[in-house]
Parts: sequence; C-alpha cells; structure tokens
Amino acid sequence: MASGSGSGKNDVTEQLVSATLDVSRAHLALSGMIEWAPASLRGDAVDALDTLEQALSRLREVVVQLELLAHQT
Repeated sequence: MASGSGSGKNDVTEQLVSATLDVSRAHLALSGMIEWAPASLRGDAVDALDTLEQALSRLREVVVQLELLAHQT
C-alpha cells in the first residue's frame, strides 16, 4: 500500500514538473518576443513576464517541497 501512495505523489510531482516546464517555455517565448513588440505593448509584456516569473518561482518551490515530502516517507 505504501508504494501506491508514493506512486500518487510521483504522479502529482510529474504533473507539477510538466506545468513548471510549460510556464518556463512560455516565459522564454515571451521574453524573446518583447524586443519585437511595439512600444505600446512592451509594458504589458513585461508585466506578463513578471507574473510568469513569479508563478515559475512558486511552482519550483512546490516541486522541491513535494520532493522533500516524498523522501520523508
């Protein structure tokens, strides 16, 4: 039974890592487009990048916490 619960944690961790990678790719794509964006859109694009960066940081923290929990059990 313990392996079943560990497997569930691994599934959640894998999904979270996948979401983190998606956010990271979106951040990278947007950061590459900012220099080409019209000046009128750059402020919004920078705000979006900041939001993605904050989300990415939180996602990474959660991944680390889940990994620590997985190793405690």
